[in-house]
Amino acid sequence: QFVYNTINPATAPNDSELVVGVKKDDANFNQYGCDPSGGQAPPVSSGQALTATCVGGGTPTPTPTPTCTPGAPQWSEVAAYPFAARGPFCVSDGTFYYIGGGYDGTDVHSDLMRYDPVANTYTPLANAPDAFFLSQAVIDGGKIYSIAGFNLGGQSTTTRIYDIAGNGWTTGAPIPEPQGLSDAATGLDNGKIYIACGFNGSGASNTLHIYDIATDSWTTGAIVPTAVYLPGFGVINGKFYVASGNNGSNEVSDLQIYDIATDTWSAGPPIPTPVTGPGSAVFNGKLYVFGGTAPFPVTTTVTQIYDPATNSWSTGPSMVMGKLWFYGGALDPSSILGPGGDNSSIFPTNDVQILAGGGCGTPTPTPTVTPTPTCPPGGGPAVAGPWTMGNPYPITDVRYGFAQTATHFYVFGGVNDGTEVNNVNRMDIATGVWEPRASMPFTSEAPTCALDASSGIVYCAQGDTGNGFAAYNIATDSWTPLANTPNGDDYGCASGAFNGKVFLAGGTTGFINNVWVYDIATNTWSAGTAAPDGFLLAGYQQVGQFLYVVGGWTGGAPNGLTTTRRLDMSSAPGTWEDGPTFPMGRSDFGLAYDAGTNTLYAMGGDTQGGGFFDSTNEVDELSLTGWPGGTWATSPPDLPLPVRQANQAGFYGAGDIWSVGGIDGTTFQFLAEVWHRNNGGGCPTPTPTVTVTPTPTPTVTVTPTPTPTVTVTPTPTPPTPTPTVTVTPTPTATPTRPTPTPRPRPTPWPRPTP
Repeated sequence: QFVYNTINPATAPNDSELVVGVKKDDANFNQYGCDPSGGQAPPVSSGQALTATCVGGGTPTPTPTPTCTPGAPQWSEVAAYPFAARGPFCVSDGTFYYIGGGYDGTDVHSDLMRYDPVANTYTPLANAPDAFFLSQAVIDGGKIYSIAGFNLGGQSTTTRIYDIAGNGWTTGAPIPEPQGLSDAATGLDNGKIYIACGFNGSGASNTLHIYDIATDSWTTGAIVPTAVYLPGFGVINGKFYVASGNNGSNEVSDLQIYDIATDTWSAGPPIPTPVTGPGSAVFNGKLYVFGGTAPFPVTTTVTQIYDPATNSWSTGPSMVMGKLWFYGGALDPSSILGPGGDNSSIFPTNDVQILAGGGCGTPTPTPTVTPTPTCPPGGGPAVAGPWTMGNPYPITDVRYGFAQTATHFYVFGGVNDGTEVNNVNRMDIATGVWEPRASMPFTSEAPTCALDASSGIVYCAQGDTGNGFAAYNIATDSWTPLANTPNGDDYGCASGAFNGKVFLAGGTTGFINNVWVYDIATNTWSAGTAAPDGFLLAGYQQVGQFLYVVGGWTGGAPNGLTTTRRLDMSSAPGTWEDGPTFPMGRSDFGLAYDAGTNTLYAMGGDTQGGGFFDSTNEVDELSLTGWPGGTWATSPPDLPLPVRQANQAGFYGAGDIWSVGGIDGTTFQFLAEVWHRNNGGGCPTPTPTVTVTPTPTPTVTVTPTPTPTVTVTPTPTPPTPTPTVTVTPTPTATPTRPTPTPRPRPTPWPRPTP
């Protein structure tokens, strides 16, 4: 056995020199030298094999597992819920979200939907045994438990149990509340469901009910110190947290903490912004409380996070849109879903938002990227891309005036949740951000506006409340009154501006076919060439010197016209030309023109026959390449649900067509939604020197402000819907003067009393 402390090269040629082992003493290793002819001993025999065995070496240092550094999750919009829903429950089994019940403004639902966050789709499941809303659920042992809540008859006592594997419902022992219970805090711990506070039919409750899943029985726990309803809530590590809520008069800031093991309540730090009706969920060991009203009925987008480890609150990312009367479900640790609720106008919405990104849990499957529309071989139009949600309009709005420049979309006046408004807002096409502009000098439903591109002036006719006419100067953000129109009113007219003239066609409560021409230079009106038919609320869009008018109601309303016409405005009095038949015969819709495809797109509207509010989300298209020939055809994908009409503007910008606002005529839900879709454009011969830079899709960053025209005064009566309210969805005709046919306007405005 030899120990080599120093290794030196050979001093004379001896074929080779080999060192085996390490530079170390013999405490751990047997060491050998070789080179039989060089005089070294012990020599290594030719062909000898040596086996090295570790005999007590040091413990190796493991390679560290990569550590996730959490980022900042953000709220974003996902696919709209199939119907507007106040207070549906939302829970997760770790793969899917389950959403049940809800109130759409007219009916209470028993629907149960499964939401796949990867595919961004909803699948209907078996309906619950009764219709309900404002009852959060829990999930345990493959079953969903939804207890109590509202129905149209009042508070409920039902314990609903859904078996996920069997897709079936049963009921358990009813909650022991004589008048039922709604708006409560709900939590699960160790096989028991805790129901705290809520609205018991008389006011805010301070009871704590405990449901034992194994025995299907109820007991009570310690009285809650502060009676509230509509709080945020969640169970974390054996403690049940009830945050904020309403005591019947106003929001409270209390954080009430129930120790399940000791059946005692204690107080935590007050919530920074007291809220009524927020969504809430336990996410990554913390209580998230998001949205709600502060104070009622002013919605907020704030996310407030309570950390039990530090016993403190912090602020999280803002929601895309403020809302209340909804619940959150957590697919911990990857996301929180907040479906439905009421929007800033205190009306049920189908808005669904998700908080995701930046976590350290199980990786979320990468969504499939929707390819950019591409041209098929040989040229021709590309397939349209999917609809993408933009920033919502600041208020819900229908039957408004509209105009656009190369950089902005403008929306003028209209109807916000049943109230005519004179608001003006514009959207920056590059950023997607809406900003307020100077209000119109008149307030009305269905005004019409046209841009004189040469001067940057928008000319607007009043709408249903009169025949006012005014000019809006984009550069100075100011209005100038002009000579009134010759009509008695200008409800639902179409308009365009070209070569120093403004053309005002059709409309009014009389379904006229008059065309009036305004001379900008002299501030005077003269008669134009009458349209072949009287019409009202047609889809219309100016393309160059032509004003295209499609469909619309006529004297035979609610049947719509099946015509496509254009008015040549190159010289007064103008000339009309008929194009292809519009077999859809729709009215009250947005008509967009895509310069990339040279095509008109009819989006939504009231369908033929029936009443004035048979809304659809269908999209149809007509190429103008062969005008006056061509054929209208369906243009999938359709607008996202819900169905809609009165989305007057058909905008085009950033390579997309856009739809703004509208109303779901089946429920009279007013919408603030903004959607846009790319149609692919044409397929020109490739030019190697041309580089196309896609315009970014606007980022959703706008926080909508509460609608100033809606005034709801909180009283000791809880801010929950009165379940006995009966809402009649059939519009009542209320013309301001006798007309030969019912006036197609959604009055009275059916919506529940908060």
